[in-house]
Amino acid sequence: IDGGLLDYVIKAVNNGKHPSAFNYEMFADEICKLFGYTRNRTYYYHCYPFEHRNPTEEQKEFVRKRRIFLNSLQRTPRFIFKPGRVNAVTNFCQKCHEKIICRKCGNELLLRQKSADTQLAVDAVILALKKQTEAIVLIGGDADFITTFQEARNHIQTGLAFYDYKTHGG
Repeated sequence: IDGGLLDYVIKAVNNGKHPSAFNYEMFADEICKLFGYTRNRTYYYHCYPFEHRNPTEEQKEFVRKRRIFLNSLQRTPRFIFKPGRVNAVTNFCQKCHEKIICRKCGNELLLRQKSADTQLAVDAVILALKKQTEAIVLIGGDADFITTFQEARNHIQTGLAFYDYKTHGG
């Protein structure tokens, strides 16, 4: 599961809010059932939140809650959290990326998730090549995953749950 995309979709269908009662285990089980598979394990790729040098109380609370969530997800049966990292960058489309204002200087910081997508792709291909699973269901929205999906399909059964956030309001 591409956790960044799943967060985006969940918020999009819930008027910008992420419901605290969302059941990730049940979601993964149901997606696998749609493709005719029984879930053995789920790899969840996401990043720990960006931490500001001088965070506001709201930012501290967000980081605290996100860490609790990601740590609790690791205790979910057959879930494996694979963390990426978040970098602050500039010169990206402000419509498509989260915008954060630096409290110290007032400049806009844009956050980009790094390495989670690459790790997802590498893990999927390795699992397929080594035949460490009978099937892979990839939940993502990055067109780069299509190559991963095609390579995995050459070795094992695959399912692709793909959400194009650019077409669907992103």
